[in-house]
Amino acid sequence: MKLFTVLSSLALLATTYAFPSIDGSVAIIKSDAVQGFVWFTSVKKCGSSGSSVRYAFHVPATANQTEYTYHIHEFPVGENNNCTATGGHYDPLKVNVQKDTYKCDPAQPTTTCEVGDLSGKHGKLVPKSDKPIAAGEYTDADVHLTGDNSIAGRSVVVHNAAGDRIGCGNIVQVTPQNLGELKL
Repeated sequence: MKLFTVLSSLALLATTYAFPSIDGSVAIIKSDAVQGFVWFTSVKKCGSSGSSVRYAFHVPATANQTEYTYHIHEFPVGENNNCTATGGHYDPLKVNVQKDTYKCDPAQPTTTCEVGDLSGKHGKLVPKSDKPIAAGEYTDADVHLTGDNSIAGRSVVVHNAAGDRIGCGNIVQVTPQNLGELKL
């Protein structure tokens, strides 16, 4: 029954939140605890650049777990889907130099938030009460697909409430050649 629920949720996820056009980069996360994707597309807005971020996850709400955090991490996923190999949160602007006092203020993300702190800037993954899906879209001026502070070659990691890494996926550029390989 559990497998049927997961498969049904993933089918709904894939049809409701389908991948956008072939433009950008994607991280696909597949683990026993969480499945989904984060899609990054370059945008220009008011003269500055950044990324449109679209995400959808199957994250089951349980009695002790109703919120999840997710971040861009420094390195790719290790062998055998090793999420520990991803290092820390991606912080090229060095806003988190004192780890014990870090506090992201979404009103001032460039000066107070790590570039990779997506849930700190835009909210945690919270499954809906009627189905175990968390989905949304936003624009992040500090996430870049190219240039010195690019997220290319990094990863996205999903954490449970205790901070454990429960799922991860590499950020890969989407091309016509690899589009057929990108599946949930």
